[in-house]
Amino acid sequence: MVTIDYAASRMTIHNAEQSQAGSRGNNMPIAFSGTQPILKCTLSGFDGACLLDTGSAAMMVNKPFIDAHPAVLPR
Repeated sequence: MVTIDYAASRMTIHNAEQSQAGSRGNNMPIAFSGTQPILKCTLSGFDGACLLDTGSAAMMVNKPFIDAHPAVLPR
């Protein structure tokens, strides 16, 4: 389960089992680019900034990141 608190710029990710046990989850800071929520992330060992799209079931990586880090592409 994910709880997003836009006013506090926080996202909390809860493990389903821990949520039922009353765990507080793990907090992740969110930055904003305009109205777009941005998270620090790591992809295949490369640090970056990821746009949080809570309505998407897919992961998208932009061309400049792929050009800079071609090792992240599947074989």
